[in-house]
Amino acid sequence: MRPAFVAVSAGDVTDTASIIWTQIGYADGTIQTSAPAELLKAEVATDPAFFRIIFTSSASTDPNNGNSAKFLVGKLAANTRYYYRFSVTRNGVIYRSQTGKFTTNPDRTTAAPFAIGFSGDYDAKYRPYALLNNFGAQGGSIGLRQFVNLGDIIYETNAKGSEALPGAKGSPEEKAGNELTPLSPALTKPDLNRFYRKYLEEATGVNSATGQLSVLPALQQGVKNMLASQGVYTLLDNHELYNAMISGGASKYSIKENYLDGETDPAYQPPPDSQCFAMESPLPLVPPPAPKTRWIRCLKDAGANAGASFVNRSNSFQAMIKAFYNTQATSINLNGLPGALTPVNLLGATPTIQAPDDPRTNGTVQNYFARPWGANIRYIQLDDRSYRDARMVNVSPIVANDPRRTMLGKTQLAWFKQQLLDARDAGVKWKIVALSTPIDIWVDFSTKALDNKSWVGGYNYERNDIMKFIADNGVKNVVFLTTDDHLSRATKLTYQPAGAKAGNPWVEVPYTIQILAGPAGAVGPYQNAMDPNYNGFGIDASRKILNAYDKEITKNGAPPIGLMGYPGLSVLYREGDPNAARAPQGVDFLHGTSFNYVSIAWDANAKMTVSYWGVDAYAPDAYPAPCATLLSANCVRPPRKLIEFALVPTNP
Repeated sequence: MRPAFVAVSAGDVTDTASIIWTQIGYADGTIQTSAPAELLKAEVATDPAFFRIIFTSSASTDPNNGNSAKFLVGKLAANTRYYYRFSVTRNGVIYRSQTGKFTTNPDRTTAAPFAIGFSGDYDAKYRPYALLNNFGAQGGSIGLRQFVNLGDIIYETNAKGSEALPGAKGSPEEKAGNELTPLSPALTKPDLNRFYRKYLEEATGVNSATGQLSVLPALQQGVKNMLASQGVYTLLDNHELYNAMISGGASKYSIKENYLDGETDPAYQPPPDSQCFAMESPLPLVPPPAPKTRWIRCLKDAGANAGASFVNRSNSFQAMIKAFYNTQATSINLNGLPGALTPVNLLGATPTIQAPDDPRTNGTVQNYFARPWGANIRYIQLDDRSYRDARMVNVSPIVANDPRRTMLGKTQLAWFKQQLLDARDAGVKWKIVALSTPIDIWVDFSTKALDNKSWVGGYNYERNDIMKFIADNGVKNVVFLTTDDHLSRATKLTYQPAGAKAGNPWVEVPYTIQILAGPAGAVGPYQNAMDPNYNGFGIDASRKILNAYDKEITKNGAPPIGLMGYPGLSVLYREGDPNAARAPQGVDFLHGTSFNYVSIAWDANAKMTVSYWGVDAYAPDAYPAPCATLLSANCVRPPRKLIEFALVPTNP
């Protein structure tokens, strides 16, 4: 069959280099997740017609990697637009991919305008992600330099026409009582093909009647155009991982979804190190009956031999991240099959992290890094999945405030703090931090309690340590970019200066905010609009949602949602509020019924303009196409501007 290309993408862009990626996965309308290897040619040029080609390379796609291939393109000029494409030749006939483009970052000495987009959460139930149609050519997507893809690139669960992943909820294995765990046997190549299929589904059209993939509807592009329109930075979150793999730094013996028995015991105290080492050696094959919690905690924090005991070393976790890295334009790749993987870092000095005093981190692949986006902006990407401690059954402030619990792991945490100091000392005006888990104070609205997977609900000591570090060291203009909980908002952040402890007062972190985007297509916004308590897609629905959440989060130390009174703020627009620019209010910073992305543009003087662009959310498994004309019905209109505000940085 005729070879074709799933998608093309450029990623992890620097001022002098980029990764370019593609995957061959379907031909003549038939989906193939493990097609034969193809000899692939990559070309990069400075013009879209490819008259001025500056890079050419060839390599075979790897069937063990989902028939994908990556190339490192280096020695590029800073702040320069490039175009790239791939081709396969058969019997003298050249088959070409679509043309992608990326722009290298300005170097750290150049104060240049810059623009990015970001979002996350792509559930197959909401394909073909009409929000992203014609990305790069309409709305806030025009002129972006980079897009930050903030995780949940796939969902592991069933959708109409889309099978659940191996051992996930709703899968044949789970129905037979065989959930995937860190102790499961290594996944096979057919298992991996189910992962590649899920990622492939994101970039193709869909038959609205059956949910099956379709390459025929020209109007349905999935994420394909978004990936090709600019560079992309991609984070890992919980739906690429699932079951007990959602916390890579937990013990392999923690129970379902990394819940630890006994961790909500108000009498909990971490055991002394002497007990940890005694219990760690030799490592038992199954957890002892008691005390289970103490044994697991010892397992995580014991000496150099403890590395193999973590979830992130399990074959199941490794298979999940292999599928993720094989299908994204990251510098990381994992070659081979689970149980015998070879890690690669095309932009790194070493393929894995060398941290012998940190067994949780040592020997793992590194998807946290920093990039100067010119003189005014420093991008810092964090990985808050690969090293995090186990999730608790219920929220326990005593456990959440335990200094031994971590989200980032000690190696990444120390690195992050140093990046903040380096940016401060260099006079960088904006420190942009991307993470997949929201870092504001948030509640599970069904229980009205802190969310046990959130920073505050499960990892408050480390969160507070970060915020106190920012405040105490005078690091200004810090912006956390995130998604994940499906309720778009911009808000100030608080911390406990006297330490993470129940009863200690909360105050605002100076010059630090969070901007949360999305989802691109996932549960929440449509259900909000249909909820009789909120009723509809207009601003009144968002106002009711805001009031409900403000009532609960402020009980737990959070400020009201919004940036009212923040230094350097100007509110330019909020759909449905004609007074937003004159008298901003909380609802001008929240949207609860849309699928959306955020674009951020900086001018040469570092003024930052933030714009939310979105569409009305639609029902799951409906698969609506974008509208072909203004008169079309039962379709999704182009994204419209929902919210816009600007910030002038405080002198760093």
